[in-house]
Amino acid sequence: MLYIGFFAVIGGLFLIVIMMGRNYEQATVVEIIDGDTLLVNTQKYGKNIKLRLCGIDCPEQHDDSHHFDQVAHEATEFLAELLPVRTPIFLEFDHIKKDKYGRLLAFVYVSKTGKSVNAELIRRGYAFAKPYKNNLKHAQEFKKLESQAQRKRWGVWSKKRLKE
Repeated sequence: MLYIGFFAVIGGLFLIVIMMGRNYEQATVVEIIDGDTLLVNTQKYGKNIKLRLCGIDCPEQHDDSHHFDQVAHEATEFLAELLPVRTPIFLEFDHIKKDKYGRLLAFVYVSKTGKSVNAELIRRGYAFAKPYKNNLKHAQEFKKLESQAQRKRWGVWSKKRLKE
C-alpha cells in the first residue's frame, strides 16, 4: 500500500513537470457554477475568473426538458465532486482563449491525476462534444467519447436524443 502511494506521488510530480513544459497555466478552483463553467484563480488572468470548459456543452439547468434539467444538475454535482474548491488544476488553451462573453476557454486537467475534466464529462454522458470555432485540439477524441456514451445510453443519451 505504501508503494502505491509513493508511486502515485512520483507519478503526480512527473505529470506536473510535463504539464509545465507544455505551456499549461496553473489555476485553483474557486467555485463550480454549472456543469461546464467554473470560477478559477490564476496568476496570469487574475482571481475569480469565469472559465468555460472548451470543446463540450452540458445541458442547462431549467431546460424545458425535465430529462436534460436532471442531467444538468447531475453534471454540476459531478464537476463539484471532481473539482472541490481549492483544487489545483492545469488549463490548456487552444487558438481562441475567450468566448464572446469574456469567459476563458480551456481544457482542464486535475493537477494531482492529470485527468481531463472535459473528457470525463463527455465520457459519462453529462456533456456533448461541441467544438468552439477553431478550438479543435481535442475534437476527435471528444467525438469518440460522445459516441461511446451514446451507445451505452449514459446521461443525456439515456432517454432522449437531441433533435437534429
